[in-house]
Amino acid sequence: MAYLDTKEAFEHLKERTLEGIQAHFPLKGRTQTLHLEKLDIPDSLEHDNIQAQHQAKVTGGTWSVPVRATLSLKNNATGDVVDHRTIRIATIPKTTSRYSYIVE
Repeated sequence: MAYLDTKEAFEHLKERTLEGIQAHFPLKGRTQTLHLEKLDIPDSLEHDNIQAQHQAKVTGGTWSVPVRATLSLKNNATGDVVDHRTIRIATIPKTTSRYSYIVE
């Protein structure tokens, strides 16, 4: 779908990314299951921050936001939590005000 607003386009990308990741959980194994407890995309980047975008471009970086998940590994037999962590599982490139992405 084409968007005229970069903020709206990025919000749609975030929603679809979260839906796609959530569709893969829980991951069930023979003895343990990996459960997705929480999933979020902390977005502190302003789409019109030209200086940060320029810095990412000239240094060969990526102007992006992380996707963080809180996961718990549970024992199938007892239901006990074996491990519980919050990790970055993906990175989404942020849409610039020029409808482009800066990736490496």
